[in-house]
Amino acid sequence: MDDDIVCLTYLNDLLVKSLSYFRDELQLGIYSTSCQLFHKVYKKASPVYDPYIICCSCIYLACKIEDAPIKCKRLLEVFKKGERSDLLMATISAEIYLLETLDFKINFDSPFQALEGMMIEFKCYSIFPKDCNTEQLFTDCIRFIKTALLINHLVMTHSMSQIACSATCAIYGEATCRAYLDTICPEATTAMMSVISEIIKTVGEFDAHKTIPYEVPVFENTEEMSPIF
Repeated sequence: MDDDIVCLTYLNDLLVKSLSYFRDELQLGIYSTSCQLFHKVYKKASPVYDPYIICCSCIYLACKIEDAPIKCKRLLEVFKKGERSDLLMATISAEIYLLETLDFKINFDSPFQALEGMMIEFKCYSIFPKDCNTEQLFTDCIRFIKTALLINHLVMTHSMSQIACSATCAIYGEATCRAYLDTICPEATTAMMSVISEIIKTVGEFDAHKTIPYEVPVFENTEEMSPIF
């Protein structure tokens, strides 16, 4: 859980600061891709790179992947760190390291897209609970997914569709989720509900923790890091 709290501290703080800079339709994609990049690289990261650098570089790279490129200096200004030349060099340097670590495989599924697809199917199959505020419930599902994406274990061991389905179960209720699963894949409902229950439990436990305070360190010897070109 300690590693997850570190992820929550870095990712949540920086993503909240940066996402408002982008158009609404780009924000969820950047959030999802940033988190998945971070989790896939964080455990393998070289000691040369502080987790804060990895996080900054993941967001920087995610913006490019989601067709919302931004200059690194501008991104750091959004983070309120525009004066930090050491952080600028380290973030740019880390980008190629991320790509090499991932073997340049940077296509990620989005739980938010999966959720949107489920909402369409809920409507088609008349699965929504009666008299529910679908707009508010959808917003609550988004919040659940954002928390789940901060948890390394969930991102690394579960599909984005499972996380999205867990959000619908947590917010719309077990009966609604079970009705949906029975409609699309009845033979897998029991097994899927077991997975969903575990995801909901993990998110609930994680959400109860508070972020830890941190100070962004000064990164020295950035010239020793592998340059991007």
